[in-house]
Amino acid sequence: MLKTDLKKEIESTLELIKIDIDEYLKDGDIESAFKRIDRGMKGILGLDILTVNTLAFENILELVSKENQYNSDRYTALGELLFFEGCIYDKLNNNSNKINFYKKALKSFYAAFCEDNEVDEKYRDDVMSILDYLSEYEINLSESKMLFNLYEYNKCFDKAEDMLFYMIKISNKSKNIINNGIEFYNRLKAMDEDILIEGNLPIEEVEDSLKEIEKMI
Repeated sequence: MLKTDLKKEIESTLELIKIDIDEYLKDGDIESAFKRIDRGMKGILGLDILTVNTLAFENILELVSKENQYNSDRYTALGELLFFEGCIYDKLNNNSNKINFYKKALKSFYAAFCEDNEVDEKYRDDVMSILDYLSEYEINLSESKMLFNLYEYNKCFDKAEDMLFYMIKISNKSKNIINNGIEFYNRLKAMDEDILIEGNLPIEEVEDSLKEIEKMI
């Protein structure tokens, strides 16, 4: 199957799943909403939620990936389904499970990002919802790096900067993190000022922050 055909097939399936879930939630049928995600996951990826909850997530990504195939679309599908799962727990006011599934969704979308060096525009809003939600909580360094890179990619430079300083803090001023920060600000300095303003980090703030972290070395 060609990449474009696989992509269209996955997109179509995810759209139908989302429509069904929205209807179930509208009717208050939480159980059917969960079952719909499970069926969708089995159909697209050959996995079920029980497996996702049982195995280490790195092993899940290995199961999802197929040698010599187009894995970015499969990673994206996994991310979207896990995002749906987190949204249901949000309806149940189960914050712990919501965070758990959002973190897994983040890792899935990030795996797709690393493979294609882009975030599918179709799922950008869902990815941003995950980033903005998780950024309000204490997360580990690995997760913080994912948020930082995805925020920068999406030109949310002020939020990327917030994550940078959070990483510097939790890493006890790691030189690698600081050097990554210097590279980040130098990338921003090379951009058009209008783009920086749209990203809520004007050139003056970029230059001031660069001076600040250079003093940390």
